[in-house]
Amino acid sequence: MTGSTPSRLVASPARAAQDRPRSLGLPLLLEPSVRARALLDRTAALLVGLAVACVGYALSVQATSRFTAAELADEAAIDVDDPRLPGLAVSLVVLLAAPLVVWLAVLVVRRLPRRARPAVSVVGIAGILLAPTVLVTDPSPPWPVRVLIPIAVLAATYAGLGTMLAWAGRRAVRELGRLGPMVSRVLPVLMLAVLFVFFNAEMWQIADRLSMPRTWAAVAVLAALCVVLVAVNARDEVRTVVREHERAVDGPVPLGRAERLNVLAVSILVTLMQVVIFSVLVFCFLVAFGSLAIPDATVQQWVGRPPAGFDGWLGRLPVSRTLVQVSLFLAAFSALNFAAGSSADRAYRSAFVDPALEDVREGLRVRQAYRRRGSGTGA
Repeated sequence: MTGSTPSRLVASPARAAQDRPRSLGLPLLLEPSVRARALLDRTAALLVGLAVACVGYALSVQATSRFTAAELADEAAIDVDDPRLPGLAVSLVVLLAAPLVVWLAVLVVRRLPRRARPAVSVVGIAGILLAPTVLVTDPSPPWPVRVLIPIAVLAATYAGLGTMLAWAGRRAVRELGRLGPMVSRVLPVLMLAVLFVFFNAEMWQIADRLSMPRTWAAVAVLAALCVVLVAVNARDEVRTVVREHERAVDGPVPLGRAERLNVLAVSILVTLMQVVIFSVLVFCFLVAFGSLAIPDATVQQWVGRPPAGFDGWLGRLPVSRTLVQVSLFLAAFSALNFAAGSSADRAYRSAFVDPALEDVREGLRVRQAYRRRGSGTGA
């Protein structure tokens, strides 16, 4: 009794030192031996969910193979009483249930003893490999893909991708809560330029002549420029933070290449989250405002024909394809402008960039203490 208490007291600070970098989105600051521990425990819920998703995918492939291409293209050609529909409905239900299964599996795994958790992962891996073959005559995805799925999950967990995605989700919720200050600082001035272009006939003529694939390609080019700009700015900021950290501590432990990449990725992701939230807000505003302020008759006068609509089930949308294309262009332009201005605006930096860099500084301090203690190999 007396011998076990000190060991728990010693292990507690080491466990806290391991959990803190993970909570900051910096799992690669931990030693590889620490990240390799309990991989099956940490991937159990995801593997079970992926097993359900593989079953749903196999069932959906089997169900859709019973329909012709013409029937799938024209939903009106399928009768409501068609006996093939229940199988398709079941496959969709199973696919949609996969995220719920992951959530339930997380709750169950947390309550299981540690020794029982790897068994859940084994069940998930067996489900991925065998369930489609048992339930479906022509299983999908193919066997090599099903073998690669658990390997990829374990490798991604070891690399810390799951931890970073969980951190990114929590951070995105935090950024949504700070949407008001972001909009009040950036949106009013930017809207002056955006609305000037929005009410320009030439912009609508360009968008009307473009197909949706080419529109997405143009938006992707602007998005790539935005990512490059954010990455360059974040690299300079991270270098400054790392140098300050190394000057401030006694005997700093140098960062490895993977650790530097993790710190840089966190800084980039924080800014990109804000850029994406801002661009989505601009897009929604322009679509809503354009549908009210620019009637179809005006668009027809600008482009020389009625505004183009969407094909298929998207044709039910109450907005034209041309309006969506113009809004996509201007939202991407706004995102690029937002990313460029964020590096020079002191008010923006103090409100949004500096808190993220402070998280990086805290992660570096925790890592320094963790490595100096040498607890990474014994905890």
